[in-house]
Amino acid sequence: MLILFFFLTGTLAFSQEQALKSIVQDELKRHLSFLASDDLQGRKIGEGDGLERAADYLVEKARENGLQSIGNSYSQKVEILSVHADNSHSFIKVQNPKGDKSYQSPIICFDNQVFSLDWKGEAVFAGFGINEAPPGHNDFAGIDVSGKVVLLCSGDVESFKEEGNYQWNDRCERKKRKIAFEKGAAAVVLITSPNDDENRVFSQMEKRMGRNNYMLQPETETEKEKYFIATPGFADFMLGGKNKYRKYLESIVKEQKPNSFVPENDNIEIHLQKEVEKYPSRNILGMVEGSDPVLKNEYVIYMAHYDHLGKNQDGDIFNGADDNASGSSVLLGLAKVFSSLENKPKRSILFLWVTSEELGMFGSRHYAENPVVPLENTVACINLDMVGRVYEPRDSVWKLSPKMVKDFDGLFTLTNNVWPELNQISDSVCNNLGLVPDNSLPDNFLRSSDHYHFHKNGVPVLNISTGYHADYHKTSDVVSKINFDKLKRVADFCFLVGYEVANRSHLPIRDDREN
Repeated sequence: MLILFFFLTGTLAFSQEQALKSIVQDELKRHLSFLASDDLQGRKIGEGDGLERAADYLVEKARENGLQSIGNSYSQKVEILSVHADNSHSFIKVQNPKGDKSYQSPIICFDNQVFSLDWKGEAVFAGFGINEAPPGHNDFAGIDVSGKVVLLCSGDVESFKEEGNYQWNDRCERKKRKIAFEKGAAAVVLITSPNDDENRVFSQMEKRMGRNNYMLQPETETEKEKYFIATPGFADFMLGGKNKYRKYLESIVKEQKPNSFVPENDNIEIHLQKEVEKYPSRNILGMVEGSDPVLKNEYVIYMAHYDHLGKNQDGDIFNGADDNASGSSVLLGLAKVFSSLENKPKRSILFLWVTSEELGMFGSRHYAENPVVPLENTVACINLDMVGRVYEPRDSVWKLSPKMVKDFDGLFTLTNNVWPELNQISDSVCNNLGLVPDNSLPDNFLRSSDHYHFHKNGVPVLNISTGYHADYHKTSDVVSKINFDKLKRVADFCFLVGYEVANRSHLPIRDDREN
């Protein structure tokens, strides 16, 4: 028995050694050079065919490297929407009580998932929309806002007293909206302060909400909160004339009590239109099935995003060699190694190249919401994002960041402690390879890349990175800046960590999930 143990141990070590030799720098460089080439135009959805060509390349190599498809496909469809405000067809309108005059004002919609709206409703003024600030002040007391459009002034009593203070306060406005909707409001229209006589806040918000916003195609249509911003001129008309809105707010401040009421001309119309474009994209995936008849139903996932930023306004290309052609190329190298192993690991290995990380981590979110293998059977997700650089003096532009790019031996290894032993395995492999792991990144970095959508679902994650450098998110992030010796070391590290996890006979994390 002892002889058999040493034989198996020696065989396993030899297998790993041979596997590391088969991760070839030239192949990594060939993959990376294609993915970061000018021909792929920066790999951004909606800008040419570069992202789709990158996806085709990954599918081709996944097939060549012997990965198994999932459901007869190497692709998982991800539909992304680009939403842009159409201000010329978005407005709020009200008539005077006699019906012989009307006022139409521009309006901003805060919910990007409200694409179009033609709505009429009864309005109610509710002052600043505050409750208990100052103590005892409740703008919602004694008035029924259920099913109505609630008109609120931005800011609060104190900021209104400071005549030049009309800055937008997200926290304050979110709290107001929450209270109004909890009390049954059908819609909330926040009117900017009359102290802002040049409507600067409205213009800022219009610009902010007017740019392209990207999102996943909603699975189902759900009722959205109708939340808007309008200008003081609209409130003046509703209250009967110029400066009536200011005088209304001044009375609240002077008398130190609410003044909420239903105005005479209480029926308003809200019309909204947005331009919506659909962009089909896809995650690329392939699998190496595990060798154990039971444990093959558990999975180690290797993940990297393959998109980048496209072009700048001058047409210069963001090649994204490090971000993240580097991680995507390492996954291709690992896929070939695991596929070619004579003795496959006990657990299955899933390779996942995700789309649109740069737009909002949409590919990984879509996968987490529609996993091809159960998340509860996913024992680890190893995410690679920017793994090909070594510190140069000019990289000190990031000296105030906890994630400035490492030297040749350094590596950022971030885990979420769902399964603490994953960090121990990572540190041990680093030690064996002469790498120096840095586990000190603060917890907010758990939200910084695609591993977040696995972390929030309770999957153990390990995020690998060499760190931020002077070329991060610049057109100078090109192939010539990649240190391929370092990239090879990262690939070796990732193989050994995944191989160790995939061959563990027993993982405590499984017991925790079953209880």
